Amino acid sequence: MDIARRRDDDVPFYDTLTYDEVLTQLEKNDPFLKALGVWIPKKSLAARIQSCDEIHRVCRAIACATFVETLFLCVFEGEEQLKIFQLLCQSLGENNSICNLEFSFTDAYVFELASARMRPFFENNVKLKSLAIKSISSFRHKEIMNFVMMALEQRRRVSSFEKIDLTGCKIGDNGVKELVDFFAEHPEMTPKSICFEGNDISDDGCISISKIISNTACMELKAIDLQENRSIGISGLQFIATALGGRQHPLRLLDLRTRHRSDCIRLFTNAFSSNLNAFPDIFRVGFRGNDNEGLRELGSLIVRRNSPMEELFMNSVGICDGYDGFVALVDAFLEHPGKSPKTLKLWELDDRSLRSIWRKGNFEIAQLLQRPNCS
Repeated sequence: MDIARRRDDDVPFYDTLTYDEVLTQLEKNDPFLKALGVWIPKKSLAARIQSCDEIHRVCRAIACATFVETLFLCVFEGEEQLKIFQLLCQSLGENNSICNLEFSFTDAYVFELASARMRPFFENNVKLKSLAIKSISSFRHKEIMNFVMMALEQRRRVSSFEKIDLTGCKIGDNGVKELVDFFAEHPEMTPKSICFEGNDISDDGCISISKIISNTACMELKAIDLQENRSIGISGLQFIATALGGRQHPLRLLDLRTRHRSDCIRLFTNAFSSNLNAFPDIFRVGFRGNDNEGLRELGSLIVRRNSPMEELFMNSVGICDGYDGFVALVDAFLEHPGKSPKTLKLWELDDRSLRSIWRKGNFEIAQLLQRPNCS
């Protein structure tokens, strides 16, 4: 078993401290030890598999730590690894400081073991706010969903999650429907943020998502991440756009960074035209080309909002036949600097669109345009 300390709360990397250094910090209950990563690898990959006594020592230290807020667990397949994980699960039942729990597993049986052993942790930890499962293998969605539903059921006795992140878990439309049905029955358990990135969701899944968006009892939901669900088509986006347009309280974030057809932008401009303030504060979208009129309408709607958006992220804009619309979009923001997005992120621009920005020679565009360094 390998353990490490997170360098900084905002940086997802861990210090390469020795096993003894981190364990000493745990046992001293170091207040600077706020994020902890625990890897239970294959024997061939581990620098050292500790003795049974050492493993018990680590588990007890984690259970008693009162300053650890984030715990990341990575478990590889193998009988010895499952035994270590079982001991860790039992110890976690005594911990009441962890706010953020993240899993990464390669063995489906780990989920079954976690479902059986982690009930006390989910039921007793009053501070737990975030659950993330980052799948690094191909599971049937059943094992993952059984674990998630167990965690939600146990949290009913305490409080809801603020964030559920199922990146790459491939739960599909059935998994989405199971979650939405649970939140419809128990709206007080609706999280503020749900990440469905890379989950093989299609138009049928979007029907379920549109129901939770439009459910007035689930207005706590503020962020939905649907990027990299390439089976979502125009009909699925239509359900989502219609549901968003009817919300009394806008989402803070909607992420649709998948290469949708260019005409999907019209779905959202039409939905928000009669309810401008339902437009998300952070809107991220990707296209395969754009149409001029849709981009003009988008710029016009955004600058008519009561308050400026926090972020507009657009992928592949300005290519194909959308060049003139892209220029009109940027012009609208420059003409209404008080209503333009605080951050405009444009990714994968063609050279012609980039040249059109810099030719304007307007200093405000440099403040407005911010290109991300990844994704």
